Amino acid sequence: MVEDFSTRGIVSKQMLQCLWKDMKLSGEEEVMLICLLQKFDLCFEMPQCEDADPYTIQSVPPVYRFPWLLTAIATCMPREIQPDDVVLMVVFQLQNYCPVGLFETLSVKLNKFIKYRKDWQYGIQAVSVVGKNKFELLVQLEPKERSEEILISVQTQNKKLKEAWGIMVLIINATKELLQQWPGVLYCVRVVCPHCLKLGVDKPHRFSGAVLDKTPGGIVVCPKTWDEIDPRLIHPHTTPAQWQQRRKRALEECGKSPAPEEIMMEKQPRYSAKTW
Repeated sequence: MVEDFSTRGIVSKQMLQCLWKDMKLSGEEEVMLICLLQKFDLCFEMPQCEDADPYTIQSVPPVYRFPWLLTAIATCMPREIQPDDVVLMVVFQLQNYCPVGLFETLSVKLNKFIKYRKDWQYGIQAVSVVGKNKFELLVQLEPKERSEEILISVQTQNKKLKEAWGIMVLIINATKELLQQWPGVLYCVRVVCPHCLKLGVDKPHRFSGAVLDKTPGGIVVCPKTWDEIDPRLIHPHTTPAQWQQRRKRALEECGKSPAPEEIMMEKQPRYSAKTW
């Protein structure tokens, strides 16, 4: 129990009652105080384990995590990218440093989007469930030479891009909303090229965060590899039909008319820089 408190930031309801013993609170007042702690994003109730016994889960007293108390280092790593996998990654670049308490508060706020999670001092690895689909999330705070970055990534597949972007957009909006509480913090948003991530490119290209709020006017090319990429990988609001229509129009404008079967291919062909 001591290790849970000192390294993992886990506090049981019994421990809270012990800390509040001198306050002589009633049961109702204890419940209200716990609700206030959660309301002000100081802690969250720990979700039950995925393999928990459903017959005994109701008898287990709740435990709460206070991210400010976390000192544990990362003990888990993201799963390797498989051939059919896609990693959506958005980076918040914070100039100079991350304000004290920002990442911890974000950790609490994200709990409403998460079903299962593992936490350490500067990171969260979690699973979000949308319908029958499960998405692996990774949120980390990483120090850089002259800044600090909050990295948010979702691992998914091409056929689940719409649902994955739905989760990603919720987390992005929650982060932006939280940053408004620190009006003096200068930051910019970048979208890491999923194509570069899949190829394992050193220092993958980062698109401007403006792509999150607009749809592409034509073909999207990665400036790092000069490969054409699926616009849905960086534009959340692009549907497959819009993508195919814009791609066909752009190719026709540059004098290349794609074959019908080429338009319908899930993985688009590569073009050299001369094509553009």
